[in-house]
Amino acid sequence: MILKRKAFTLFELMIVVVLIGVVYALVLSNFNTKKKVHILKVSNIKEALLPFWSKGKRVDFYLYDRCKKSALFINETYQEEVEPDISHSEFANIEVYKPDYRGESQKQEFTPIMIEKKLHKVCFKYTLFPNGSNSSFILKKEKLHYIFYPYFQDVNSCDDLNEAMDLLQHKEYKGVTPDEVND
Repeated sequence: MILKRKAFTLFELMIVVVLIGVVYALVLSNFNTKKKVHILKVSNIKEALLPFWSKGKRVDFYLYDRCKKSALFINETYQEEVEPDISHSEFANIEVYKPDYRGESQKQEFTPIMIEKKLHKVCFKYTLFPNGSNSSFILKKEKLHYIFYPYFQDVNSCDDLNEAMDLLQHKEYKGVTPDEVND
């Protein structure tokens, strides 16, 4: 006598579910081709953008629409496939300062940018230039002032805007000869 099976076993059903899950994961991973830029702290902007920079390229990172949205441009071309992953609370209520022609602090205003045929107000911009230098400014977040130097120095911080301006402009070296700096 031959018995006929009318149902699948639990083991066979589990194998089918696992196979469907693997195929589904492979298919979905091919559709999400966006690269992520993780900027979790104000001080790690440069490190996060360096993988997109090479000699001769300009990389611009923008925060716009009240610092709630972000965009990456390489050689002035919007990078749709790159999705900046930022901590919005880290960039909330920031102010950016640069020295004016007298060396005094001047609040920085940024030029609006065009993204997808729409003009957006920019609240923050950071640039890695083709020669390896980067934006230099002071970013005020709450009571702390982050100093972004133009070349290969780490981000510094202090509590006072005037002290931050002096550090950014290297006023501690004004009137000092190169021999005195090395001593």
